[in-house]
This record gives sequence, C-alpha cells and structure tokens, in this order.
Amino acid sequence: MQVTESVKGYYDGKNQFYDYRELQQKNSNMRPRSRNFRTSGIVLYINRDWFKGSIKKAFAARLREVFIREYSISTQDVHSADTNISLRNRGENWVRGKCIVVYDEIYGSLRLTEKLYLKFRRVLDRLQASADFEEDANLKNAVAWVRDEVSTFGDGKEGDGAAAFLDDPQSPNPPQDYVQVFTEGSVVCWRQKGQMTVEVRIIEPIVDPEIHDGELLYRIEVSKQSRLARQLIRADLIEPSADADAWSYAWWNRRTQMYEEPPEEEEDGGSNAPAD
Repeated sequence: MQVTESVKGYYDGKNQFYDYRELQQKNSNMRPRSRNFRTSGIVLYINRDWFKGSIKKAFAARLREVFIREYSISTQDVHSADTNISLRNRGENWVRGKCIVVYDEIYGSLRLTEKLYLKFRRVLDRLQASADFEEDANLKNAVAWVRDEVSTFGDGKEGDGAAAFLDDPQSPNPPQDYVQVFTEGSVVCWRQKGQMTVEVRIIEPIVDPEIHDGELLYRIEVSKQSRLARQLIRADLIEPSADADAWSYAWWNRRTQMYEEPPEEEEDGGSNAPAD
C-alpha cells in the first residue's frame, strides 16, 4: 500500500496550534509538507451503515492498541487510519469510506502487521476481553458486529486468519470531480507504438473540458537529443516505471485543477445497531 502523510502545522509549548497555510502568508518557507512511502499493512473493508464515524474511528484505534500490546510492538512502528483511505479491487473500481487500515510506519516495512493478518481472530478475542473489562458497550457491539462480518470472509471456513478481497462489481467510482493521477515529479514510462518505452518526468496532470473533451492528459518532460523538451500526452500512454520509489499517486480535482484529498463521503449518523 502507499501511505501519504501530511504535516499541516505545529503546536507550541502552550499547546497552541499554528496552521502552515496561515503562516505561509508571512513566510513562504512555512508551508504544509507531505511524504509518500510504500509499506505493508492490512485493510478492513466492511460495507455496512454502522461501520462509520465514531464507531469506525474508535475500532481502528483500539484494534491497533490491542495488537501492539499483544505482540510487544513499539507504538512508533505501527499506525492506523480510518479516513482518506482508497481501495482498488481487481475490477479497477475505487472504494472510499467504510475502511480502516493498520500499517507499518517504518520506511521499507518490517511486515510487523503480518501477524495481525494471520492472527486477526485472536486479536478480536483480546479486543472483546478489553471491552468487557472496561464495560464499553459501544466497543462491545462493534467487536461483535465485526466478528460476524469476518465470519463471511474468504471461503467461510473457520480459521485464525481473516482474508477477503473486494470483488463487488457495484463498488462506487472515485468521488465526483476527482481522479487518481501520478504526482508532480514522478518518473514514469511513456509507451510509444513500435518503440521502446522511455522514462519521462510528470510536470502536471491536465483534465480540462476544453482539451480533448476532458480526457486525462499529462504534461511531461522528456530528454530529446541532449535537451529537455516538454509536451502533452494521453494518460493511457503512461505506465509506472520499474523503480517504485520514483513515482507515486495522488488525487486531482478536475474542477480546481489541483492536488487535493477528496472529502470523506460518509457522515456519522450515530447508528448503534447493524443494518439488516
């Protein structure tokens, strides 16, 4: 999986938060920064109305806490997330929302979360015991509902591991106005008919209704006769290069023509029972 981490500001000694976007108006160096890295982890996707908002957030956080305690893993080595998660299935459909992820925070990945994949039901048992001890009704219900869902994963046979791949043909398309694109500076391959692919650098994506009927294009930088040239090419001619660290994906807003994270598609309706 690919993880994007953003730093949007900082807290001072008095716990006062300072937003880089506001500070940037006075100092251009004070701007938000982000990094992309590839790692391993597990994604839990449950397409139920109750798996959202505060329930999903609390379950993701407690699942991570119980997992790292059970297997004596440093809190800095494994993180979790419950928002801004995109999942693509074999049919190239995108899903957002109703997902949580627990992933290795260490660059390059030590596959620490593999134990969570192999021993998922065991961790659920520990999570259930924690909820019973704290008499947390919401967590109790969430664990019970997740346990029911996990029983339907894979081939339905009982086992310690829990695995399922999303194969729902009705998976939703990307959020309206957004498209997944290569980020600025990504080094990718340009496939040309009858020729070998050549490496090019992405300058920017373009999705303009006035250009090629809104088809996704890329402005690229390519080496030609010992000089660098810029040109516009179709996105379907671009493919990832062999060096996985040389490129990354991000969301592009067709309307604003900027890289942006889509807003979450779900709202916390306060549901306290699973849907039928």
